[in-house]
Amino acid sequence: MNFSDNAFKLVAELDFRQGTMHRTFYDERGRLGVGYGHVLKTGESVKVPMASHIAAALLLADLKDVYALIKPRVQNLSQCQVDAVVAWGFCAMQGRCESGDGQTFEDSRLLEYAQAGKVHLTAAEFDNWASIKGRPSIPLSRRRQLEQLMFLGNYTPKGRS
Repeated sequence: MNFSDNAFKLVAELDFRQGTMHRTFYDERGRLGVGYGHVLKTGESVKVPMASHIAAALLLADLKDVYALIKPRVQNLSQCQVDAVVAWGFCAMQGRCESGDGQTFEDSRLLEYAQAGKVHLTAAEFDNWASIKGRPSIPLSRRRQLEQLMFLGNYTPKGRS
């Protein structure tokens, strides 16, 4: 099972609220980003203000990269669960959030529990990924709450597609 448009919509909805889509910005770690949270790689350049379709294309490419890494670990999940894990992974894989206890994206309990089919333990792990540089973040807490709700089948994003 692949991720659906709802993973895209959730990330787009949350990042659009932050008002960063059409301009460059510095993320929580001081890296230059653009669009819906795309972190620019060395040598990568973009024209700003950025057109919506370009921001969407960058986000879709980033989500595909996340899915390629986690695909073997989410094969037994429902569609809403895959979408929630992909949305979380977009943030976690880029180092835009961190666990409260030093886990890495690849070795996270969230992915471990998802792969084992432990739905309630997986859902509970979203809360553990709401820190930046060791400090709790209110925007990340809100993001994790929505991902958790989506994972449990209780939220469908209205975001942009």
